[in-house]
Amino acid sequence: MKNEKLKMKNLLMAIFLSLGVILAFPTKVSAFWPFDILTKSSETEAQTKFPTLIQRIIDKFELNSGEVQKVMDEVQTERQQEMRARREAKLEEAVKAEVITSEQKQALLDKEDEWQEKQRQLMEERRKWMEESGIDFKKLAPYRVGYGGFAGKGFGRGHWLGRF
Repeated sequence: MKNEKLKMKNLLMAIFLSLGVILAFPTKVSAFWPFDILTKSSETEAQTKFPTLIQRIIDKFELNSGEVQKVMDEVQTERQQEMRARREAKLEEAVKAEVITSEQKQALLDKEDEWQEKQRQLMEERRKWMEESGIDFKKLAPYRVGYGGFAGKGFGRGHWLGRF
């Protein structure tokens, strides 16, 4: 009984952690995802495609999509900063417990920053190639072969959050 509770607790923690990462880093996570949550349109630089739920809210309340994008970016930045602060606090606990040194803590944080920058560059390279390839990824999306998958529709049909 106690073992089952522990397994359930671990499962819930994994789900919440995954959801937190998805919501905090949608553009980072999409490199491992078969679709992009937010995709810039090649027609107009300012035009942004949103998941269906957000687009419906924009349409219903006649909101400015640029302002919505700005708010989403601000929230993402805040979440990234909060997550970084939590990681730093946990690493500081490890330093105090003498599990790692403060130099090792800094090395971990520096390496994480480096990996995030490489991931950002890789995403940009991927987006650029997709735009230049001449392939219509919207037509390719139903085949779910992992090249931008749902063509920027976000939480689409078949996704566990796609019930919007």
